[in-house]
Amino acid sequence: MNIPRSPKIMLFILALALPGGVLLLLFPLVHDLKTRLWRSR
Repeated sequence: MNIPRSPKIMLFILALALPGGVLLLLFPLVHDLKTRLWRSR
């Protein structure tokens, strides 16, 4: 693996990509929890 000369850019891309990926993973879970809560009422 070649380490890029500018790790700041890599960190910036990771900082942008990670929250987006986490939100995409959490969104279906949150939606499922909301539907379960509404059904339990």
